[in-house]
Amino acid sequence: MKKFIFLYIIISLFLFKSQFAHAVAPDAAAEQTKATREKIGPILAHRTEFEVLELIDKTREVFQVPISFEWSYIDESRRDLKMPKIPFTISPGDSLADVLDRFCSATGKQFQWGRIRGIICVWPTGTNGTTESMLDVRVTVNVEGASAWEAILQLVREVNAKAIGAADRYMVARPTFTKEIYTPPLVFRNEHVISLSLQDVSAREAICAIMAASPIRMSFWYFNSYHGNIVDDPRSSSQLTLWFYNENGSLAHGPRVTDVREYGVWRAEALATVPTLSPNPSRQNP
Repeated sequence: MKKFIFLYIIISLFLFKSQFAHAVAPDAAAEQTKATREKIGPILAHRTEFEVLELIDKTREVFQVPISFEWSYIDESRRDLKMPKIPFTISPGDSLADVLDRFCSATGKQFQWGRIRGIICVWPTGTNGTTESMLDVRVTVNVEGASAWEAILQLVREVNAKAIGAADRYMVARPTFTKEIYTPPLVFRNEHVISLSLQDVSAREAICAIMAASPIRMSFWYFNSYHGNIVDDPRSSSQLTLWFYNENGSLAHGPRVTDVREYGVWRAEALATVPTLSPNPSRQNP
């Protein structure tokens, strides 16, 4: 009986890990994935106007392909600025490349898209007066046998070491917790398989390189200059939110959180990348 239980545990762990085993960058043909009527209908719900972030997220749902997105606010002193809305439709037979091309055109070329280290990204062109993205900071990142979380924290440390002194700004990475309060997948923290040597590259390229080398499929959303979003701090903070996916493109997560203190662990690790910054005890979510 004990042998049977042991074998069951081993098989279960193998199956859990195997769903992420090949979950890296989208394959080379992802841009040619075609939209189907069955996918478009329930997701777009016959609407024709969307905020740009919402549209990117719904595009991901239609095509089941992770898309990383970057947004910079025009005025850092404003917390109530909303993303612009654009008229947009996705039709059956449209490819992902067609949709992203039309998206960039519909925003007046304020955004561009492409592959960075194999990761599909949408980011500002800088033509709309937005503030400089902290993902433009040049970094050198060397990691050996690191988990994805460790590699990302190292990247954020490098960015903050340069950006805080130069512009009194900082960036914080945030693993996404779902509404049901599940942690990120275990492999995000526990699989120490990433070895990279990145010399004088943009932080944008570095995060994509880490994601491409990760044992789990990932994407990021970057937002420039939230004020006091995670802590009460007068400096401008930017948030790098991390999303996780199964091989079929659906969102992935790890075990359910049973102790609220676990939030504090993730949050403390994230904030440790910011010099002289202490967590705000009134906030629980990392």
